[in-house]
Amino acid sequence: MAQRRCSASPNTILNLGIVLFCLSFILPSGHAAFVPTLREHANDYLKPFGGFWAFVNTPAAITFMPLWRGPPINDGFTPYEIFIRAVLFGAWLANFTVFFRLPTLAAWFFILLPSAAFVCWFDLAVPFIPFYFWASGITLIHISRIMRSRNNTALKPATL
Repeated sequence: MAQRRCSASPNTILNLGIVLFCLSFILPSGHAAFVPTLREHANDYLKPFGGFWAFVNTPAAITFMPLWRGPPINDGFTPYEIFIRAVLFGAWLANFTVFFRLPTLAAWFFILLPSAAFVCWFDLAVPFIPFYFWASGITLIHISRIMRSRNNTALKPATL
């Protein structure tokens, strides 16, 4: 009996990635169900379009919100702050990479940027539900394109 290989086609992975990416913009930003403070703040937790508002406000948050509590702001940015802001801004730019095909190395870079942003803004990202859909969507979209490009190169005959 032949072994069945369980694998999804690049189109299926792409479609799932698009659905997750789009869902991330319309989901509420709140915490999971059964959080003790949900009853008191249900309206805050269950407002739709949490991901959309995060997308709109992220550039301002990266630019103006102090990420490191050290010397006063007028001392300038530390290398740590510059690195964190570059990672967060790069992760925000990953939103736009889903609309076109990237070289494999660049695709892997933009797959890893949301994870790096998760580490940089851990306290904000953990309870933010749309983040998981957003990062998974970007990952699946780029992986489907990498799979498709590998399938295309495997099918081409070798030329001398």
